[in-house]
Amino acid sequence: MRYKAYGWCVEKVDCAQGLREALHRTQVADAATMILVSQELKPAEKACSPPAVAQGSAQAAAWLEAYRRFGEADAKAHAELERRFGGGLPAAWADGLPNFAVGEKAQATRQYSAKVLACLVGAVPEMVGGSADLTGSNLTNQGHLKDFQHKKNAGRYVRFGVREHAMLGICTGLSAYGCFVPFCSTFMNFFTYGWGAIRVAAMTQAKVIYVATHDSIELGEDGPTHQPIEVLAACRALPNMLALRPADGNETVGAYKVALQHAGPALLALSRSGTPVLEGAAADKVRLGAYVVADFDPSLAPVAVLAASGTEVATCVEAAAALLELRADVNSFVRQGQTPLFAAAGADPAGASALAGRDAAHQRDLVELLLTARADVNHASADMKTVLDCATALSDDARGLLISHGAKTFADAAPDLERTANVQLAQILAHGFASEQQAFIGGDAGTKLSAVAQRSLQASASILKLYHWARCRISVQTNLGRHQASLATERAQNVRLALESAGCKNALQVHTGAQVCL
Repeated sequence: MRYKAYGWCVEKVDCAQGLREALHRTQVADAATMILVSQELKPAEKACSPPAVAQGSAQAAAWLEAYRRFGEADAKAHAELERRFGGGLPAAWADGLPNFAVGEKAQATRQYSAKVLACLVGAVPEMVGGSADLTGSNLTNQGHLKDFQHKKNAGRYVRFGVREHAMLGICTGLSAYGCFVPFCSTFMNFFTYGWGAIRVAAMTQAKVIYVATHDSIELGEDGPTHQPIEVLAACRALPNMLALRPADGNETVGAYKVALQHAGPALLALSRSGTPVLEGAAADKVRLGAYVVADFDPSLAPVAVLAASGTEVATCVEAAAALLELRADVNSFVRQGQTPLFAAAGADPAGASALAGRDAAHQRDLVELLLTARADVNHASADMKTVLDCATALSDDARGLLISHGAKTFADAAPDLERTANVQLAQILAHGFASEQQAFIGGDAGTKLSAVAQRSLQASASILKLYHWARCRISVQTNLGRHQASLATERAQNVRLALESAGCKNALQVHTGAQVCL
């Protein structure tokens, strides 16, 4: 009656002939059709018949009674079994985990992992696992667990062989059964060989720890088959999967702690290359997902945030230190106390002569520092006027950089000039650029500057703002040379692009994303 009420065509048949007739009628029916038969299928009847149900009920009752007697005979073992099936961890299981000190010899995170895992398998007896024929590289049996064998099944270490998919499926099954916390390991790129099993573990929230070593393209000599270009991104994108990529030894400790307390699969991406123990990294912060490792001044907005995970965090800390040193060079050059250095040079002839005494390359560096360093708006016009006064002492290269920069900055602002004038800046622009320095400007730049000079009395806060913005940009391309000994060309380029697009704040931060799946 229910399906008739839905508007379906409902047919009830008792024999094969009736079924054929009902099927024929469905071909001309306008509505969905349901065909009902009067007799249950034999397999269903047998499985659900009272004898089978009664037999299963009796066996279940007998098992529960045996389990109760086991609890009375050995209360400690009974409580341990209850704990394991309940998913709880032993008391004080994390007390023996190592702590790594800053200044220790740099090690690969797979080596840190070996020490952590050796402690954990002793403290958490339900941990069982192994490697797909890479124990010596994955370092997953430093706790010296006995091998699991057909006739010696008390062992907790499984030699899975070169069978990644089987290994991953077995661990998912162990987790689904309960009472075990399985872990398994291979090179990170080889986890894709059993991706289907990993997806099943994620969908069912099976508690499995994947120890994925050799996580980087640094395995250059092994070629693309060993380079996990896309694997980390895939793991991060997989629902219910926890992807952790620790930056040092203490973050490796934290990654294992988070993984053991996570209700689902977790992958630890571990390096082959060494990484130092970082001063700002901490095991307990891994659970946050991402946090600040190094901060120039927490009270200031950052000019750039260098975010990384794994071994790249140490590289970012190194880059930040180099950039902060560069910023200190800029500040010491542009400022003497609260007075701009160029303003002081204008008041003191010795300052101008000191500028003139630099070699051409150094002059260009100093001019670029002036044009890119942070300066108060109140000092902007004084700085520029003094530099223009000293321009005749500059090399052609440095002078050309100064003038072309000014031409582009101020000529581009001309269409936006307002009638409320900043007379002081306007006069300096007109006097400095259009009059005294016209000789140093040729072609279109000179024409544009002349046009700016004609509108100089209309210059406003908008041109001052643009000038200030231009001075605040941080250009790394030229001045990072002295710091590039420890930075790759690509890193410097990336840092330069990030800084140029970020604006002109005062601080630098380095973030670590050891746990990126929030």
